[in-house]
Amino acid sequence: MASLNRVLDRLHGENLDGRALIDQGILQVAPWSETYLLGGYFDSDRMLGDCTNIINRCSSAGTQRLLLAGEKAWCASGLPGCERIIHYEAAMDKLLRDFLWVTAVCQYSLSDIQAAVIYDNLCLHRYAKTTDRLVTGLNPRLEF
Repeated sequence: MASLNRVLDRLHGENLDGRALIDQGILQVAPWSETYLLGGYFDSDRMLGDCTNIINRCSSAGTQRLLLAGEKAWCASGLPGCERIIHYEAAMDKLLRDFLWVTAVCQYSLSDIQAAVIYDNLCLHRYAKTTDRLVTGLNPRLEF
């Protein structure tokens, strides 16, 4: 799996043993085909449910900090449901308001994703990390 190898290489570059983190259950890496695009389409309710289950499982295990990260180039695939990405992001943002100990990082490639999707995300989220700085979202109260 190419994405796993990229993650492991990046962790290695930071002097972290990604395989050990996986073995300890600290790190989970899954391809789009097993998460966002399970069954060949994007279902925002399924993903929200999966994220809620992960959060609840971690909470029950006593986890005090959780980082959820998702690389979003899949939304440019044109597969069914991908057009609902902003609605998913808005629902995820709303869900996370109840879990202040969870940080979510949504990674959008400027070269892969349509400008309108990037703009809508900048409007939706309270903060955005650009190449060189953290900026306040354009409209942190916007609801989609």
